[in-house]
Amino acid sequence: PAMSSGAVAVAVVGTGGTAPDLGPVFAANIVPMVAFLLGGGVIGDRLGRRPVMLTADLARCAAQGTLAAALFLGRPHLWLFVGTALTVGTGNVFFQPALSGLTVQVAPREQLGTANANALFGMAQPGAQVAGPVLAGVLIAAASAAAAIAVDAAVGLPVLGGLPF
Repeated sequence: PAMSSGAVAVAVVGTGGTAPDLGPVFAANIVPMVAFLLGGGVIGDRLGRRPVMLTADLARCAAQGTLAAALFLGRPHLWLFVGTALTVGTGNVFFQPALSGLTVQVAPREQLGTANANALFGMAQPGAQVAGPVLAGVLIAAASAAAAIAVDAAVGLPVLGGLPF
């Protein structure tokens, strides 16, 4: 999802949308965060981090793949952008709390008291938040916004190779 936000903005405008059309699209990505953030952590604790993260990735990948395909085929309606943003935002709400609790489960017990595990996680996430939009810009300039969204969707596929839950 780190690459798609800029690519979605370019795609909305590139398919005939206007700047005010971006409001509902970006709001649809944020609304799930406000609505489900507390519940996202609880679900990850109750159902297990792995199945929650895999399900969230599957939903995000399917939504972004659908949008990318629609963009490659023509000019999708604004409702598809909004629906994709809503699905990706909902996936993020469930994925992020599960991911943040994963450090404790994955790091060796002797490393938990040190800053090593948290520092690595703390560097990886902001690194992706910087690298994602940069890579998206390169892909948009070299190919199209649809290509950037498709690559962002495909990034989740190796993780999904761990299915079934």
